[in-house]
Amino acid sequence: MIDDSYSLIEHDDFWRVPLTGRTVSRFLIDNALCIEFIDPDREYVMITLEQEFHLEVNRISYALSPKIPTQLGPVFFLRHNTVKDALAFKDGTLKLEFANGDKLAIGAHPKYEAWGVAGDHGLRVICLPGGDLAVWDPDPQGS
Repeated sequence: MIDDSYSLIEHDDFWRVPLTGRTVSRFLIDNALCIEFIDPDREYVMITLEQEFHLEVNRISYALSPKIPTQLGPVFFLRHNTVKDALAFKDGTLKLEFANGDKLAIGAHPKYEAWGVAGDHGLRVICLPGGDLAVWDPDPQGS
């Protein structure tokens, strides 16, 4: 069952995505990069990145693309990292900040869905072509 406080919080120009305190568990790489958060006591959540994104780890910045998987090595520094904050901006930008200072950011694409956040209890934030967001709040009962 998920926590009653587990919901998206809307602000003027962004949504706070309920990933604070979640730890990166694993990655899937195919035509996209998927970052998974697996915790038996909480909702399973996956972030899917489908275009170029920016990553800052250990104070080094990288421009990475899931289309070039051989260059995704720096992403593995995020494994076991804990999310400090996750913001989905209404212009289509997703920003994650981790407890150790690492950061990930991805913007919108004019023609395609650039990224998405999805959980198994209904959480969904999808960056639509052009930057609009489609947003579904999770079911607080976890059903």
